[in-house]
Amino acid sequence: MGFQTFLGFAPFLAFALVEKLVGVVPGLLTGFAVSLALVGWEAARTRSFNILEAGSAVIFGGLTLLVVSLNQTWSVWQVRLFVDAGLALVVFLSILFGSPFTLQHARTSATADARRDPAFMRHNTILSGVWGLAFVGLALIDLYMTTSGAPDRRGIVLTLGILAIAARWTQSYVRKIRRASGDG
Repeated sequence: MGFQTFLGFAPFLAFALVEKLVGVVPGLLTGFAVSLALVGWEAARTRSFNILEAGSAVIFGGLTLLVVSLNQTWSVWQVRLFVDAGLALVVFLSILFGSPFTLQHARTSATADARRDPAFMRHNTILSGVWGLAFVGLALIDLYMTTSGAPDRRGIVLTLGILAIAARWTQSYVRKIRRASGDG
């Protein structure tokens, strides 16, 4: 996983850090601001935007408005439930509309011949689907943590486990595709 992939987690890390220091609303605003900055940076760099980063901006912005308008205090697990479920929705909609979110990254590292191969779209649909399922798994952990009163470390370990499994599976699948196509 490259720098761009880790940069995609920046809004969530910023939210978590600021939420711990100052509270949920400032954390949401920070996640929203970082998401917008990433969307703007990508647009300036490539004249397009990343679907997941744009989705994150909409989710963080919408949650900020919701929390402020309802004048409620949410736990970090409640916020995460909506963020992770929202990301799963963004991913599955990207697949449904024929533009799996992984296409944007894959196009930058694939040859022109590879991009024309019908398997290219199938592989990206599979990759996006796995990440969509990972976000569903994260949302289920968030729901469990919201309703169970379990210690935070349990949710953190489960979250890191799902992310690690999805990342390792992605790396393995991409290596398999490259070997099959003779790219390495």
